[in-house]
Amino acid sequence: MVEQHPEHTAATTDYMLPFSAALQYQNYHAVQFHPEKSGKLGLQLLRNFVEYVGRSAQAPMNEAARAT
Repeated sequence: MVEQHPEHTAATTDYMLPFSAALQYQNYHAVQFHPEKSGKLGLQLLRNFVEYVGRSAQAPMNEAARAT
């Protein structure tokens, strides 16, 4: 649920109630969706996500990530 760790929520959606649809914490990224139902837009979302995560992996680690 969004309320538990809003600082890690990268995106929300609303299906009867708001909830986290994407999370980011240090170098962890998570999303949930059904690409088999999303067609071309779902594939583009996956491409964008992989590109974003690839760029994040190349960036220097922040202080919080170094501490773990």
